[in-house]
Amino acid sequence: MKSIVLTLVGSFMLWMLVGCDGFLDEYSITEVRPTELTDIEQLLLGDAYLDAGQKEVQYNIMDIFTDDIKCNGLGNEGFRTYFENMRWRFLWDADMFNNAGGGYDAAFWELPYNKILGCNIVLDCLDDMTGEASLRENLRGEALTLRSMYYLMLVNMYGMPYNEGDPSLNPGVPLKLTMEVRDERFPRNSVAEVYGQIEQDLLRGNRLLTEYDYNRNFLRIGHLAAKALLSRVYLYMEDWDRAIAYADSVLQVKPNLLDFGM
Repeated sequence: MKSIVLTLVGSFMLWMLVGCDGFLDEYSITEVRPTELTDIEQLLLGDAYLDAGQKEVQYNIMDIFTDDIKCNGLGNEGFRTYFENMRWRFLWDADMFNNAGGGYDAAFWELPYNKILGCNIVLDCLDDMTGEASLRENLRGEALTLRSMYYLMLVNMYGMPYNEGDPSLNPGVPLKLTMEVRDERFPRNSVAEVYGQIEQDLLRGNRLLTEYDYNRNFLRIGHLAAKALLSRVYLYMEDWDRAIAYADSVLQVKPNLLDFGM
């Protein structure tokens, strides 16, 4: 398939379609017009991060297809019905999504792209906001790191593995890197192009989050997460030295992440 249609506009983001530099235009008092970095930060938290229900789709369902986690559902009889309903995740049948999990495949596609749109809006508007320069760059690092994470999810779901065949020829997923909304069909970028963008975003995101580190009292993506993602990306790319280097940089700070008992 040479192209895939992207549906990226949600009603919750329509206020952004006027652009980030038209805040002096006349508008209704009921409309929200961001002018400060704290406004954009709230957008980042609401539209670029996954909420609890969305994490169920992206992590608990998608990650079961990997060797990262296992299901202990049968250890508790109360989980048997749930396990039977979700057994399609473990069978690897050719029509596994169509038979029992067809309702999830759209979420695998739509949810990451909606979050990418949130990241793109933040990135496009940051420089027009007033506020502390260090906060601006920290938010930029967050948005870049989040965007790379969502593209890594997408390309691993819809593209061939990086080490399978020629990644420069294998189709990946469309790259959409601005908040601009256009009624057109977006072509699929190659697996190599998507990985190149992921790497670029992560390297810059890691640098910004390291240089402009903020201590927050609630969960936000930071430079250690960016380094962990870089390690995973280089692992998939079979760039062993950099995969080990970034993994070690995380484990030096968080040695408890290494659990040989699992």
